[in-house]
Amino acid sequence: MVKVVSVTYVLKPQDLMLVANLAMFAVGGLAALIYVVLRPKHGRRSSGAEEPYLCGEPSTVVSGLSAPGTSLYWGLVKGAAKRLYRVVRDVMHSGRLSDWLGYMSGWYGFLVVV
Repeated sequence: MVKVVSVTYVLKPQDLMLVANLAMFAVGGLAALIYVVLRPKHGRRSSGAEEPYLCGEPSTVVSGLSAPGTSLYWGLVKGAAKRLYRVVRDVMHSGRLSDWLGYMSGWYGFLVVV
C-alpha cells in the first residue's frame, strides 16, 4: 500500500504581496527590455514631416509669436467672468454633498431636455 502525502504551503499576506509585486516587476522589466531591443533604431521621417502644418499655411505663419489658447481662455474667465465666479464661489458653494448632487441632477436634466 502506497501512502500519498501532500504538502501545502500557505504564505502570509505580507509574503504573498511581496512575491506578487516582484513577479509584476519582473514581467514589466522583461517587457521593457524586449521593447528596447526590438524597437527601430531610426525613425522614418520625410522632409514634409518635419515642417508644421497649419491648414495649408506656410511655416512662416506658424513660426510667428502667438499666445497659447489656454492663456486666452483663462484671461477671458478671470476678466469677463470674474463676477460670475464670485457668485458661484460665495453664494452657491456650501460644501455639502447634497447641494452638489442637486445641482448636477438639475444640470443633467437640463441637458437631457435640450
